[in-house]
Formats: sequence, C-alpha cells, structure tokens
Amino acid sequence: MCSECLHTPCDSRCPNAPEPTLYEYCHNCGCEIYLGDDAYVIDDCLYCEDCVNKTKTVAGEDIWSPCYNCTDAVTNITIDGSNIQRQDRR
Repeated sequence: MCSECLHTPCDSRCPNAPEPTLYEYCHNCGCEIYLGDDAYVIDDCLYCEDCVNKTKTVAGEDIWSPCYNCTDAVTNITIDGSNIQRQDRR
C-alpha cells in the first residue's frame, strides 16, 4: 500500500503513481491517448473523446446532413492494458 495515497496500486493522482502508457495519438487533433482512456474508432482511425464530443449531434434535433457514403457504425473502444473491448453502436 502506498504511504501517500493509501491505495494499491497508486491512484493516478498520486505522486508515486507510474507514468501512464501511451497507446496512440488522436487522428484529428494529435493529442495523446493512453491505455485505459476512452477513444472512438471511426473508419479505422482512432479519435479522442473531446474530438468526438465536438462533432456530436442529436438526430432529428440538430441541423445535419447525413453522409450517404458512411456505412460503418461508430465503435466505442476502451483500452485496458492489452484487453480491448469494443461496443458496436448500431
């Protein structure tokens, strides 16, 4: 147990916590995506949560023109070590 944060393993905010492991960079903004972060795979490219939220729309409420060339569903991906979990949103 850590003497600073009293957790095993250390809380991510603890000064004794290990540095996070870089997984990939956002295809849009280039920010770092670390293991365990929520990220989105769209057309085989990885996007950070901020970029997806900036382009999020509500069907039927926002002015939006559908792209008829896009047939792939957005996939929510959570990266936890070597375990990759995907949820199709179709």
